[in-house]
Amino acid sequence: MITIQTRITFTAPEVEMIHAHANAVWSYIAGDCLAGLRDMGSKRTYMTRAEVLDMVLDADRIEDSMRGFMRDWEPHRRDDFFARWNILDYKARIRLVTPAFPHLRYGM
Repeated sequence: MITIQTRITFTAPEVEMIHAHANAVWSYIAGDCLAGLRDMGSKRTYMTRAEVLDMVLDADRIEDSMRGFMRDWEPHRRDDFFARWNILDYKARIRLVTPAFPHLRYGM
């Protein structure tokens, strides 16, 4: 069980699910993100962990992924999860998702 902020708690299976969806989002957008670096003239072939976290959490990508996965969950269970998720501020979400990305750099 992980507690983020003072009163928001996620179970171990919920944390595993969050991490899995964070990685799935990165797998989906990584190629475009890295191509964007090249298109902007960057010589880098990687993104930092902080950049990856920002991209994964940007535009509710992870939330959309989790909602799709949870569509068959009982409504009260899904609503409870997202009530807790939506309370988290950006910094708390970063702390929660960071363990899903153990490396300092991600690239090709």
